[in-house]
Amino acid sequence: MDGERLTRDLGAAYLSGLWALSARGFASTDEASRAIVRLTSEQLGMRSAFLGHFQGDAEVVLASHNAPGGCDITAGTVFPVSHSFCSGIAGSVEPRPLLIENTYADPVLASHPAAALFPTIGSYLGVPLVLADETLFGTLCVVDPEPRTFPPEQVGFLVVLARLLATQIERDRELEERRRVEAEIAAALEVQSAANAELRRLNKVKSDFVSVVSHEFRTPLTSIRGFSELIRDRDFDRSDVREFADEINQNACRLSRMIDEMLD
Repeated sequence: MDGERLTRDLGAAYLSGLWALSARGFASTDEASRAIVRLTSEQLGMRSAFLGHFQGDAEVVLASHNAPGGCDITAGTVFPVSHSFCSGIAGSVEPRPLLIENTYADPVLASHPAAALFPTIGSYLGVPLVLADETLFGTLCVVDPEPRTFPPEQVGFLVVLARLLATQIERDRELEERRRVEAEIAAALEVQSAANAELRRLNKVKSDFVSVVSHEFRTPLTSIRGFSELIRDRDFDRSDVREFADEINQNACRLSRMIDEMLD
């Protein structure tokens, strides 16, 4: 009877904690990590909890919570890990928790480099954080100086929290990717805007050039056309014809110079 009551009490506490997290939401992975490791430690009655991130052959602690008498695991702590450890928590189909109720009695852990870093870890429960692309991000862990057993409800609770944290990590990565794409689009639009401004400048230069050329070329052409029509259509004495021809020649020379200048 006491066991059933304990199970009900644990279940109610877990559900209450999960409801509070779901209702709250998080602004970032850092905020979610701090809240979840604290809740994990408190609800499971373990004196230390942490989130680790796999980087090469090590696991770096991103967030931690330590109750009095805990294992004093702090953010930035680096645990050496092995391929066998990663494969042990990853599983073949569904990622599975790694549960060690008494680390002092485990001969494999006794020789592990991490045991020398924290010799006070007596029990360990770790759940892998696997992202949607099947990347093994790290582990959500609870540890305690004392060996202890873990009821299935506690393991299940930690699995749910690990999934919640993995979802937050994926969300932040998506937001970061979206911001990166938006920055690239903004940069491309800025380049396009500069190109459009340069195109407008070139169009104005072209327009001004056409306007100047039109005016400067039409002036001597008008004179040449006018004097040539007078000579063609009317009878003038020789001196007038020579005067008109001289005017035509001067405007023709002027037009020739402008053409040379334009080509240069």
